[in-house]
Amino acid sequence: MINIQLLEELYDKHCKTGFTYTYGTAGFRYKADVLDTVMFTTGILAAIRSIYLKGQYVGVMITASHNPPQDNGVKIVDPKGEMLDQAWEPFATELANSASKGKQELIKALDELITKLGIDDTESAKITISRDSRESGPRLLQAVIDGTKVLKNVQVVDFNLLTTPQLHFLTYQYNQGSSSKVEESTYYSAFSSAWTKICDLHDINSLPYRVIIDAANGIGGPKVSEMLLKNKFFSSTVSVINNQWQSPELLNESCGADYVKTNQRFPKGVSG
Repeated sequence: MINIQLLEELYDKHCKTGFTYTYGTAGFRYKADVLDTVMFTTGILAAIRSIYLKGQYVGVMITASHNPPQDNGVKIVDPKGEMLDQAWEPFATELANSASKGKQELIKALDELITKLGIDDTESAKITISRDSRESGPRLLQAVIDGTKVLKNVQVVDFNLLTTPQLHFLTYQYNQGSSSKVEESTYYSAFSSAWTKICDLHDINSLPYRVIIDAANGIGGPKVSEMLLKNKFFSSTVSVINNQWQSPELLNESCGADYVKTNQRFPKGVSG
């Protein structure tokens, strides 16, 4: 089931030894320069998870959310758009730490895990994947994709830049049996349609106040703009600030939810 020769080649490309990892509620989250190993093993585990679930789509989101730009992280998304089953979190930790000890330790850990789970090597795997706008994202994305390659029959759908909720939603949609029709616009259409139904039900024609969205200079800026600002209901009352997502060094700089919570002050661009 595991292509050992390819695993060894890709291990040498991506993995480093000597770091200890732990998968928690937020997945893996560390400084980006120590994450290549974890990304590689997460790609492997996501494929194993999909095979275990009889070929359902499993998501991989590369992000560190509110952390500073030099950080990054990764989390696995289960088929219904929920977080990874907690029973699998130790598997993620074990594979990452085995790889951190050496390639033979990783091979041994994989063999034991596959045997323990009774993985059927005739089953295919399906992965959805995306990342945020951090500078380290493309490199770490490739490490995840390369991790999936060491197993046979793995299909990867790369959405490139998305927010975390978008990947959760699209992973769920892909598992509803209409994957050929699911794309990023599906997310916008679903929520815009739901909002329109609510407004029609209660005869709401416009917002009675202005809304300012702090995008924290992350990928949420262009995504919320796509969803709301092209809709005439919101275009005159909603504005997006801190939307310099193409300058990753500005991510969460004096803005974002964690900044507001920690400092108990408005984000940059909003006066109290």
